[in-house]
Amino acid sequence: MPLIRRNRRNADQAETAPERVCFDGISATVIERTTDFVTVKLDDGTQPSVRPHKVTTCTCGGRGCK
Repeated sequence: MPLIRRNRRNADQAETAPERVCFDGISATVIERTTDFVTVKLDDGTQPSVRPHKVTTCTCGGRGCK
């Protein structure tokens, strides 16, 4: 009988939902955020780095932008 191993997560490695934002009217996922830039991943796979004032919060679980 094969041995099944399960990895346990530490409390500090808890998964959080990725932050969804709106960039140029398109929903995007935040990859990295610094004081000067926000790197987002668009649905087409591109990952532009933009100024923080260029992104806004999304509504409806990322399906619509304000």
